[in-house]
Amino acid sequence: MAYVKFARGLVLTGVDTDDTSLVLRQGHGAHFDDGEATNTFNAVIWDTYYGSPEEAYENSAAEVVSAVYTADSDTLTITRAQDGTTARSFNSSGHTYEIYMTLTAAQTNALLALL
Repeated sequence: MAYVKFARGLVLTGVDTDDTSLVLRQGHGAHFDDGEATNTFNAVIWDTYYGSPEEAYENSAAEVVSAVYTADSDTLTITRAQDGTTARSFNSSGHTYEIYMTLTAAQTNALLALL
């Protein structure tokens, strides 16, 4: 698993609770490119109507996913409902959604267990 600083992308198409791929605005897939052929990471999908991913989560408008970026693609493969979150729909008309690579609670706990 590799990380890219401040990696985030604008979600281009709506996402239903059972979808396993996430289409980003053209060129936004490269924001997650760490130079490898594929990059697996945890991220949060959130409704930007709220001021932050945390605020969106508090309002049931965010979800942690495991995502896979494949080189030269603007589509991420996602595993839903990670880190104790619930799969959500991100397809309300007039709303904007982003995916943001971030350190999650599960990853932090795994790191702390190594100490």
